[in-house]
Amino acid sequence: MTNFHKSIVFIFLLLTLSNSYSSLTSLQDRAADKTIEALLSQTSQKELSAVISSIPEEVQQRLKDKVLVKYKDALYKALPASFKKLKGHAGAVNSVALSPCGKYALTGSDDKTARLWDIATGATIQELKGHTDWVNSVVFSPCGKYALTGSSDITARLWNLATGTTIKVLKGPTGWIISVAFSPCGKYVLTGSWHKAARLWDLATGDTMQVLKGPTGWIKSVALSPCGKYTLTGSEDYAARLWDLTTGITIKELKGHIAAVNSVTFSSCGKYALTGSCDKTARLWDVATGDTIQELKGHTANIESVALSPCGKYALTGSCDKTARLWDIATGTTILKLEDSMGYITSLAFSPCGRYALIGAGMTAAPLWSLPHLDTLSLKQLLFILRFPQKTINLGD
Repeated sequence: MTNFHKSIVFIFLLLTLSNSYSSLTSLQDRAADKTIEALLSQTSQKELSAVISSIPEEVQQRLKDKVLVKYKDALYKALPASFKKLKGHAGAVNSVALSPCGKYALTGSDDKTARLWDIATGATIQELKGHTDWVNSVVFSPCGKYALTGSSDITARLWNLATGTTIKVLKGPTGWIISVAFSPCGKYVLTGSWHKAARLWDLATGDTMQVLKGPTGWIKSVALSPCGKYTLTGSEDYAARLWDLTTGITIKELKGHIAAVNSVTFSSCGKYALTGSCDKTARLWDVATGDTIQELKGHTANIESVALSPCGKYALTGSCDKTARLWDIATGTTILKLEDSMGYITSLAFSPCGRYALIGAGMTAAPLWSLPHLDTLSLKQLLFILRFPQKTINLGD
């Protein structure tokens, strides 16, 4: 047995001991650092692979956790995001959405149309025609069979995605419809408009069920809670508001932004909300208390769109500074900055698996980004990326 392997065996013993004493924990940290340094000193993929294979799973997990903390920045630089573009619109893309199954995308454009796309091929499946002005907002129904679009022609339309035909047109004294959302049950929809009100609609009848009034500025974004009982609105009066949909009463105002709130969304558990503002920041809120949990700073212009990953660990923000940022919610730090030839970012969405991001960036094409998720990679993959950055790494291994 070589001295290297002897030292590795000794370190294994340290890492598998109980860490009930702080002095032992400190020793284990140093042991982990030394092990990682030793592994990264290997000169070939074959040698490195052989050594890693001999390490017990429990120890591999401890080493992986250490690598993710110590080398996070280096890993993201070595494993950048990649993208392809969904091309076809004749005007700027204003809004994007990804289907519940993750296989399809929806885009709305200044060319007065919405498009359904096959993500795998990048091909247009359906072109949704009927609006007479810009399509400002698009969303899939929970079942994925229907789409809702909001337009500057003062209407919202419900579409059958299989046929590409309009099922229902929602009309009322709404002003330009800027934002639309589906209820979790799929029976109701919410629209936000420049009429300083949000409306809840019954899709079966096309009637207005509730009008939410209170903001003193245009409503720029709406979101429905996962339970379907509450809604969140963002408006030009610097506030985000939580509403009770049954009564139409404001439950809470989320105050902290110093400029218009352009985008709002709920976390998948419904306990948190994320907002993006013209003050160049995004804020994560505790819905129950109305307190700011995290303020995300880094953009140099208005934040126009925000999204939370399905797991709730990451946030995505899009700005007029022509970049999108992926954030670690726990630390409030930027993990990735996406800025490859994009215009002003008006809309973005996470895929259900959280590994992809679709972006509407003021252009006729919508970039679909593949986001590197380091926590899904094995210790071997992470060390290969660090040690052999110029070589092809099998991330499916």
